[in-house]
Amino acid sequence: MKRFTTLAASAVIVPALGLAAAPAASAAPKPAPAPKNPVEALAKALAKGTTLTRNANATMDFGDGVKLTVSESGVLKLNSKGVFAADTTSKAAASRADKGTEVLPLLGASRTILLNGTAYLQSPIFKDRLPAGKTWLKVTGKDLHGTQISGGSAFGLVDVFEPGVAKYLVTKSAVKPGGAVDGVKKTTLYSGSATVAELAKVSKTLRDALGRDAKGKEAKQTIVKWGLWADANQLPVRLTTSMGLKGDKAPLIKGIEQFKKWGAPVSIVAPPAELVATLDELRDGKDEESQESFGNPRFLPKLFIDKK
Repeated sequence: MKRFTTLAASAVIVPALGLAAAPAASAAPKPAPAPKNPVEALAKALAKGTTLTRNANATMDFGDGVKLTVSESGVLKLNSKGVFAADTTSKAAASRADKGTEVLPLLGASRTILLNGTAYLQSPIFKDRLPAGKTWLKVTGKDLHGTQISGGSAFGLVDVFEPGVAKYLVTKSAVKPGGAVDGVKKTTLYSGSATVAELAKVSKTLRDALGRDAKGKEAKQTIVKWGLWADANQLPVRLTTSMGLKGDKAPLIKGIEQFKKWGAPVSIVAPPAELVATLDELRDGKDEESQESFGNPRFLPKLFIDKK
């Protein structure tokens, strides 16, 4: 039986709105209403453009005592189309990594720079296959046969910067006071759940990652639970995610993300061209395993399928 083990999360922000002074003889214009929920905050953030810092941690259970722990940190730039630039680093460690296990190639540090649909990657998966003098691998949507390259989710499952995804999450959530979270004294908590198949209906990123499996039996039986904390202005500050098969006592994946420094200046640039290799330049050619691994330019691979 196949088991999906994937995690993702994201958040949004709306910049402060400046008000122009009105003539003395006229009534002052009414300020725009504050966002009622993260959906409205996201819409305004994407329309104007913003930046943020994201930190994430996740644990993935592969069974047989093998657990993969992943930590990630980085910066994102957003525009009307979502995440158009990102620079993130990640590190993976395993509780046990016997020779031949699927987690072995994933261990170590990785870095991804995403610019306008092109990803520049450093990863232990292909480090030893790069040509001499090259330290980066360039991957485009064309290399992935049209698959969308997204930097909007930390581990590939939910990209709330996609149109419709944030709306779906909020619509499916119960809402209650969230208390103090990550230095924010007063928050609102949006919590809910859905199957992977249901999420795939509103997420092109997820459909690209799963392919035909987006409508398969495993996707319909795999439950994702989320908790999204937003501040007084409905700006997300934390998101937790867990995922497991229906009836499982423990989730296959647990994760947490923190969102900070909204609007702070960031610099994201491509690596020097002389250090960048293409897929065609990899030693030993483009085998099927490598092509599947390159499906996630954020952390490789986007989707783990544990065959038991």
